[in-house]
Amino acid sequence: MGSTRYPSWADENFDTPSADRRTSALRSSSSGGSGAGGSVITGASPLLAPPPPIPGMAPIMVIDDSLVVRRVVEATFARVGIPTISFPDGLSALNALVKREAPKPDLLLLDIGLPKMNGYEVARTMRQHPELQAMIIVMLTGRDGVIDVVRSKIVGARDYIKKPFRPADLVARVCALLRIPIPEVTPDRFSLPPRY
Repeated sequence: MGSTRYPSWADENFDTPSADRRTSALRSSSSGGSGAGGSVITGASPLLAPPPPIPGMAPIMVIDDSLVVRRVVEATFARVGIPTISFPDGLSALNALVKREAPKPDLLLLDIGLPKMNGYEVARTMRQHPELQAMIIVMLTGRDGVIDVVRSKIVGARDYIKKPFRPADLVARVCALLRIPIPEVTPDRFSLPPRY
């Protein structure tokens, strides 16, 4: 008697064309498409039976050069009905926001070690842009030095979350910052491996 196996971000063939067909239900072209290399996630795999998206909620933006981290964060928030939009670097995210190719998020999860522009430069740029100043910035990074935490606060980050993270903790902290009820998160099936 075999057990049911659910698709996972860790599947060996996740990035194959057949996997793209399996996950195409995740991608939405709402709000003018993803633009500039970003992807909008509005729900999870039908096998995970996600709750409906929270009405009227702006997506959470994720900027991380790791595809694994982006997919884990996307899946984590999709399981609780919170939409996300993600980018592999800060420059493409900023371009999409300024050109209005991406919806303006209320909260940004930002890695520090990014190509083209590091996370500090992205945060500083957003704080200088009139339309992006009010966005809540949360550093989501593998760095844990005191200097990194202090620099993050200086450029305007409201919180600092160290990788690897527990999905339930990430959801709880983001919901607290957005002042929305904390949804129940299922067991940490999407936890990050020690090295990513």
